Amino acid sequence: MNRALSILGVLLSIAAVVRLGAVVLHEPMLAIANQYDMVRTGSCVGLYPDLPADKRHAATPQAPLERYRLDARIPGECYLGSETLLAAAVVAKHRVLDTPDAAFPALREIGLLKLVIAGVGILALAAAFWPFPVASVVHGATAFLVMADPVVSLWMQTLYTEFPVLFGAYFLMGALGAGLLREVLPRWLAMIAGTGIVMVALAKEQFFLLPLLLVAAAAPGLWVASRRPVIVLATLAALAVAWHALVPRSPSIAYANRADTYLGVVLPASADRGATLSKLGLSEPCGQLSGATWYLTRGANLHEECPEVLALRSTAFLTLAFSEPRTLARAVARVAPSTQNPLPGNIGMVAREPLGTIATKPWWLRSIWVPAAMLLPAAWYLGLVLFGLALVFPALVF
Repeated sequence: MNRALSILGVLLSIAAVVRLGAVVLHEPMLAIANQYDMVRTGSCVGLYPDLPADKRHAATPQAPLERYRLDARIPGECYLGSETLLAAAVVAKHRVLDTPDAAFPALREIGLLKLVIAGVGILALAAAFWPFPVASVVHGATAFLVMADPVVSLWMQTLYTEFPVLFGAYFLMGALGAGLLREVLPRWLAMIAGTGIVMVALAKEQFFLLPLLLVAAAAPGLWVASRRPVIVLATLAALAVAWHALVPRSPSIAYANRADTYLGVVLPASADRGATLSKLGLSEPCGQLSGATWYLTRGANLHEECPEVLALRSTAFLTLAFSEPRTLARAVARVAPSTQNPLPGNIGMVAREPLGTIATKPWWLRSIWVPAAMLLPAAWYLGLVLFGLALVFPALVF
């Protein structure tokens, strides 16, 4: 019976790789349509849509673009990270093996590279969990139902950071989990964990602390038998924190994040706007812009009318954790319903098909989670999200 469970776990893992391949190899290309923020990665390596120069940075939400070409880098727009490393590998291949001036299917090649990385990682973790039948099935089911679902795989043929974030966290948690079950972290599992740290910690500044927390949580169970790998992984995670502190970023990224968070989400959730403004160190004119965002400013110039919101730290919301916890709770409750459909509904997903969706594709290419999530009444979904968030602190303690 135990052997049968382990076999089932491996078969589910293989099926997950096949499912990922079905999306990546589909013709026409399936992906989240190109939006403006992809330029953050493209600018680092000089990779842009095969469009006239004045249209390369415009959002193209109707369908993902297939053809890209090389041009000069734009350092001021660059957001260096692990996604940049993947794009750089494809750009280097094109410069060496192809005609550099010709347009080429860059996103398809990036998708194939990510497919190889994902496939190797899934199968390696399947081998790691083989001695533990129940864990093997849990891992296989997670790989097939979550990591291979189009909610995840549609981000593979893009220049967005979702792939390194999601698969990096999966590699790290899988390797540490397998190590804890084995009560030792062999070198090959440590390499998977290290790859996960590089992928997720360097992807976005929002996730730079996650690997350090995960390694710290696993350290007590691995310290005796695997002290050296734990030290190496902790050092790698700490270096990622330092890297985010030192690497240059376009100021517009921070400005957009601060305006969207504090003007667009936090202030509208406040029952006492004056107190919230005071706690955050914002002026009254900022209060008049409650509900505005970086892109929808109500005609205001944020640099002139509310410059202090653009200078807030990313962790400024923590000042409200004890004085106004209800404000933060209401902010979460306001945002959570918009996440019920895990696939964006306002952009295309099929190349050459304006606003095409995977709902018209064969059943094996469709998401399991989208119809399941949409069947839930909105109040139930919100309740589940809030319940999950309430479990975060006891889960960390456990």
